[in-house]
Amino acid sequence: MSGGVGNAGVQFNRMRVAFTRSPGRLTVREGLVSGPSVGANIEGHLDYARNEVSIRGNFVPVYALNNMIPRILPFVAPQNEGLFGVTFEVVGSLDQPTLRVNPMSAIAPGFLRKLFEFQGNPGDSSYARPDR
Repeated sequence: MSGGVGNAGVQFNRMRVAFTRSPGRLTVREGLVSGPSVGANIEGHLDYARNEVSIRGNFVPVYALNNMIPRILPFVAPQNEGLFGVTFEVVGSLDQPTLRVNPMSAIAPGFLRKLFEFQGNPGDSSYARPDR
């Protein structure tokens, strides 16, 4: 399986997501995309009734290599989040979402990365407002 971004393309061989669809809303839990070059996990929601998006997760570069150590030594990082990665969130209106990245999370090994995650409950509509 492969997913593409523009003409460059990004290869991935696994995609899994648990989701709930309700009137005007799609909630994503335990989302995982992985391949040899990149991986990511996501959670959050798209609220079409309120025109809001609130998604957060971790982006893991060089996924196959970066995730090898946590598979051998699971206490150094959560599985599928890699030893090194970057936390991100996408929030705001559906037509103009804002991508935020926490660069400090890139230098934190997996077991410390939770300290650098964006705070708030992605299911809470106040979480989706970038001006707060």
